[in-house]
Amino acid sequence: MYACKFFPESKTADHIQVALDQILDDAGLDAENTPCVTDKGSNMVAATKSKCHVTCACHRLSTSINTAWDASCAQNEELKELDDCSNSLVKFVKKSGGIQYNLPATLKAGGKTRPWRGLINKFCSISKSYEALKPLLREKRREDLVAAIEKSLLEEVLHILEKAEEIFDILEYSFVPSLQFVLPAFYKLRNFWSELSSADTAAGRVLKRNLVTALFDPLLWWGEQRYSFPVLSCLARQLLVIPASSAESERHFSGAGRIARKDRNRLKDDAVESSVVYYEAVRKGII
Repeated sequence: MYACKFFPESKTADHIQVALDQILDDAGLDAENTPCVTDKGSNMVAATKSKCHVTCACHRLSTSINTAWDASCAQNEELKELDDCSNSLVKFVKKSGGIQYNLPATLKAGGKTRPWRGLINKFCSISKSYEALKPLLREKRREDLVAAIEKSLLEEVLHILEKAEEIFDILEYSFVPSLQFVLPAFYKLRNFWSELSSADTAAGRVLKRNLVTALFDPLLWWGEQRYSFPVLSCLARQLLVIPASSAESERHFSGAGRIARKDRNRLKDDAVESSVVYYEAVRKGII
């Protein structure tokens, strides 16, 4: 850490910009070309618009998770009940004396801003203290609060979300380069959340589907950085469209072979091409 300044002024974009410029100037750094990694707060974005601004990948991931969770609760009654019951439990425990200090893990209230692991921390703390809560709540005649939480669903949701915990650990590295981890992190999460198993409940499938939908796209992320890193973003977009194998084109050849059969040998070249292209567009949901 180089500086940690007291900030008495209101947190407007103008005040933040002045403070940043002063810190960078004191450090002898170029105010326009020194990267500034921040969240997507309107004041921070406006304050760094003339600088090399990079959107925090952890904030983006947190927003994706919370967006997916809200959508899942709206679509699935079991998840909504889990969310409501968890919030009620945490709220009661925090207001009651003599419970938190006797738990294996302090119950966390979660939160959609800081920390960005809020949702994971909330469910993890409840899971670790689930059994210990029963006798403590029984003494206060509120054992119903923990009984209302379906343990199996809690564990399933936690298993789904805990994969993001590993990604947060990687993206939070501060003593080694970490920008290059954004793309692998995206694909690791997408692959994990896209994989459905017979053990998944209906609620778990809803959550996984919404997580994949809400997950930020690395191509879009690099597109947003095109002004901050014009060369790198251009290079990233050129590289990311290169497939790892020729399997896709081989499938197209096979598809063309099924269309241009011996009993359809009067099809013209452009008709075969149009049929293959149209089929691919339909298969991928483009049209």
